[in-house]
Amino acid sequence: MQYCLKDFGKALGLTDTLSFTDGLLTLRDDEGVHWMLQCPDDAGLLVVYSPLTAWGDASQQEAENWLRLNSRFDILRGAWVGLHPENQIFCLFASIPLSILTGPLLYNLFMNLQEVRATLALRLNQPGYGFASSA
Repeated sequence: MQYCLKDFGKALGLTDTLSFTDGLLTLRDDEGVHWMLQCPDDAGLLVVYSPLTAWGDASQQEAENWLRLNSRFDILRGAWVGLHPENQIFCLFASIPLSILTGPLLYNLFMNLQEVRATLALRLNQPGYGFASSA
């Protein structure tokens, strides 16, 4: 995993060493958006996610709007929108099995998620979604 993170950080142009703290790594991209990389215990996955809504509870209509996006494969491109269990905010999620994870693969996944999030920002920065431009 550490070799993968080294390649990933190098591809991002980072000079600092990336490492997990308690199974979580937090990054901020050039747009000021927070991204979390997490290895859930015993899952065999790396989960990458970014908040889409401001902290707090979403209304029923906002929740329906966000979850309806999961059928828009043309927009989400393999990612999904879900409610983060700890803080009750909608996030953009993707996961990849640790068994196939490489630095270049993680970098490509991260770039894809940034594009998806930017597309969501353009399409959904309107009433009914509560989109947070930089969470």
